[in-house]
Amino acid sequence: MTPKHWIVFGVAIGCVCLPTPASAARAGTLDDSFGRAGKVYLKDVSGYPGAVEVGRRGRIVAAGFGGNQWADGAPMKLVRLRPHGELDRSFDHDGVRYTSFHARASADAISLGRRGGIVAAGLACADEDTCDIAVVRYKRDGQPDRSFGRRGKVRLDFGPYDFASGVERVSHHRLLIAGGTCPENAGCDIVLVRLKRDGTLDRSFGSGGEVITDYDSTPAPGGCPRSGGASDIDRDSRGRIVVGGTCAHDDVALARFMPDGDLDRSFGNDGKVRRDM
Repeated sequence: MTPKHWIVFGVAIGCVCLPTPASAARAGTLDDSFGRAGKVYLKDVSGYPGAVEVGRRGRIVAAGFGGNQWADGAPMKLVRLRPHGELDRSFDHDGVRYTSFHARASADAISLGRRGGIVAAGLACADEDTCDIAVVRYKRDGQPDRSFGRRGKVRLDFGPYDFASGVERVSHHRLLIAGGTCPENAGCDIVLVRLKRDGTLDRSFGSGGEVITDYDSTPAPGGCPRSGGASDIDRDSRGRIVVGGTCAHDDVALARFMPDGDLDRSFGNDGKVRRDM
């Protein structure tokens, strides 16, 4: 398979955007102050980016996986750019950080801390049908935070195929991870996990630190066998947790949880909403 290289675009977006010159272009156009004509082509960074965030001082963090195929055992990969698109060489010496799980690993969600720390969440797979949730916490210089999990890494196994697609920082340095768990030959349920500062499950949340919400995500005939699960996560002003994703036949699924992980029964049908779009 031909290697795919990362491309990052800088686009002017209303009043929240990547740095633009005084004579800023119309919103929605490529930002000429970023890279070359608004684009950065990272020719030596193979793989695919799965998430991007803009953090302190306009620095940009993109995360995904490196490598070309399952046999590579491709590592999780993070790239940090300076505001105008050049690699930030204060980040792991060359702007690129690889994290091996001794399996194909990918980051599909990231969260940036106020002091420059980074949390990446995704999956680590032994093969195409066996994956665990993978979470890594990095210091602002790109080094793994060894006070978290095992040498900065946490791996969570709920079933044959698990994944994370959203991450939120909450009080007391805890992390909320949203994703899915997929029983064999069945659709995926929504998974919500809260980790303590050291990476262990916060057992005051849900059932021993985890919540699994079933949406009857039986795949449609001929459809994807791993349909369903969470796609993203957010919290409202009262600390309630909102998770969005899909379920059977690609219906939109939403669930709202109280801060302790219990379903908010005042929302939708006993805490859940399902809509055919």
